[in-house]
Amino acid sequence: MIQVTPRVYQLDGIVNVYLLKTSEDELTILDAGLPGSGRRILKAAQELGYGPQAIRHLLITHADVDHVGSLAGLVKATGGTVYAGPISKPYIEAAKTPPHLGPIARLTTGWLGQLTIRPTRVDQAVDEGDTLPLGEGIEVYSTPGHTEGSLSYYWREEGVMFVADLLTTRSGKLEPMPAMVTWDASAVANSTHKVLALLPDIIAVGHGPAVATNTIKEDIRQLQTSVPLTARPVY
Repeated sequence: MIQVTPRVYQLDGIVNVYLLKTSEDELTILDAGLPGSGRRILKAAQELGYGPQAIRHLLITHADVDHVGSLAGLVKATGGTVYAGPISKPYIEAAKTPPHLGPIARLTTGWLGQLTIRPTRVDQAVDEGDTLPLGEGIEVYSTPGHTEGSLSYYWREEGVMFVADLLTTRSGKLEPMPAMVTWDASAVANSTHKVLALLPDIIAVGHGPAVATNTIKEDIRQLQTSVPLTARPVY
């Protein structure tokens, strides 16, 4: 587990899960990881001093199997409220992957989902312009691109923008996710401009380390001017 800020922790791996200390007696989980990640997430919470009942909020960025795989188990263990976007909501509740993958990836994730993911009720649909009353306010932004229904969450007080799979970090470089797993690259460009315009101190991605924006100024400049717009949606 990596401490990103005094109140934000990254549980890294194939996909990141973030633990947010939104109050002294309340922990918020952002994304639920791959199937089978529940025990690891609960253990990480315990290391921070939070038992299952203190996990009261579960924020979901999008409905991919690697971001909601352990959601049902976490809800059962914690009783936490689930928040997700209106487009992602029916996919989460039906345990289905939104359309944005190529044929091979779609086949693989389809079987994985059918075998391992359980439908989970979304308690509160959130969207662009909402501010959740957690930790002095967590702002919700619609950032389609990786999937049509992707959201980003901005905890302005901590200076952290959680962009999930809108962007990724590889070898210390901030860049878009590969086109083969992208619903619409032009939407990625627009969403990237939106989140960078907010001038967050830290960008927390779904895959790779969170990065401080003052250390990747050249990456940000390139993203602002040359995000590829050639890929088309994959259905």
